[in-house]
Amino acid sequence: MESGVVVPRKRDNSYFWRSDEDRYIRTHRMDGYLLLSEMMTGRGWPRSPESIKKHAKRKLGINLSKYPESGMHRCISCGKWDVRPNSHAGRMGLCPACWRRRQAEAIREGMDEKKAEAEYQREKKRRRDARKRLQREKEKNNGRDCGTGSGEARTREDLGA
Repeated sequence: MESGVVVPRKRDNSYFWRSDEDRYIRTHRMDGYLLLSEMMTGRGWPRSPESIKKHAKRKLGINLSKYPESGMHRCISCGKWDVRPNSHAGRMGLCPACWRRRQAEAIREGMDEKKAEAEYQREKKRRRDARKRLQREKEKNNGRDCGTGSGEARTREDLGA
């Protein structure tokens, strides 16, 4: 059974619980089962508060309170949303929105680093090719300097020397 597919049961009109729903309950268990019901309905998983409480107790081994717990902390970045301590974002002291923003920022930074590395490698290759070209010209002219000197200065300038 896939986690994104709702499978109706044979006997009654209830549905099997998806692994996504279980994961969501585990992550947001500090919010209380009333708020969990509202949040899951907003995500497209309509479940009653009582069914969430029973499922969490029977299948997940979690005792849910009715209301959000008072031990919740505010996000260190925005201070607007609560931090859920049993999520990746919560372990960093961030709300889920700020955590996603930081992830997006890290991705952008990584892309900039890749561009800088590619530019550096292009410059190294250009310098190496200029050195090889100068070496070939010297070998071609039997070690004599070719040209008036301005060409050599230009080549040395290309080399960065």
